[in-house]
Amino acid sequence: MAILAGVLFGFGIVGLGYLTRQGRAIPFYSTVLIVIALVYVLFAVMAGDVGVMRLEIAIAAGFIGMAVTGTRLPSRRWAFGLIAAGLVLHGGFDLVHDALVSNPAVPEWWHPFCAVVDVVVGIWTIVLAIQLPQRTFPPGEHAIQRPSTK
Repeated sequence: MAILAGVLFGFGIVGLGYLTRQGRAIPFYSTVLIVIALVYVLFAVMAGDVGVMRLEIAIAAGFIGMAVTGTRLPSRRWAFGLIAAGLVLHGGFDLVHDALVSNPAVPEWWHPFCAVVDVVVGIWTIVLAIQLPQRTFPPGEHAIQRPSTK
């Protein structure tokens, strides 16, 4: 049941991206990766264990770093590729989490559920990286732009 729910949630995330007109936006998938990475930190807070919290924050920081770096790359293909890699890697991390971190607040069903969500969204992000034209942002521009004041 967790796997089926993960598939549905993964497609739901992609669908919400398109529903909100962000389905091909690098910052949308970057934000998804950041939120996914922070869920284990939330579980650590729920467990009330500072040591586990520190470890989960350190691990999340790696995924957050990938997400932020993805928004700063000059190539859309590389940006989507890095974010996709982060999502798929997080899916793998879900499957080995219990061997690396003892976090008693993580529900038993969470690992397969989250792994499938991560992989579904990650594969979709890979598809976007392949389908979108290779666009390089001009020097000084990135995937996230400030509104023009002109």
